[in-house]
Amino acid sequence: MGYREEKEERAAREAKRNAIRREISRLAQKISVARDIIEGVNECKRNITRGTEQWNEAYNAFNAVPINNQIFITDLFEGNIAETLSSEVPNTAGIMVNTCGQMESLCGYIADQISRLNEYISRLQTEIRELYVELAAI
Repeated sequence: MGYREEKEERAAREAKRNAIRREISRLAQKISVARDIIEGVNECKRNITRGTEQWNEAYNAFNAVPINNQIFITDLFEGNIAETLSSEVPNTAGIMVNTCGQMESLCGYIADQISRLNEYISRLQTEIRELYVELAAI
């Protein structure tokens, strides 16, 4: 092999190394973005969980007081509002309980997405390891 061919071969190997390094950098950036997304989604999940827990505590405290479960209170003048409330409060409370349950389900879906993102990161890390092996072989 002559000097010129050797120089061209070295240049080709260096170009291939640089291409692999760029690919490693690109994949590492994707991992960084995925980790940032996981952190943001985890923060949302924590906020939802915290809000659900606070709502459940308040709801349970409200239900622990026997008079709070009654709309009409015997021997007490309540005016016309008691009749309106007696039809609206149970429905509203039911909607709130249902919404709270949906929030808990949402947390499960969020956990699934986090798991998928972690799997994605693992695949990218495997690709990076393979590229390092390829880089070492050049």
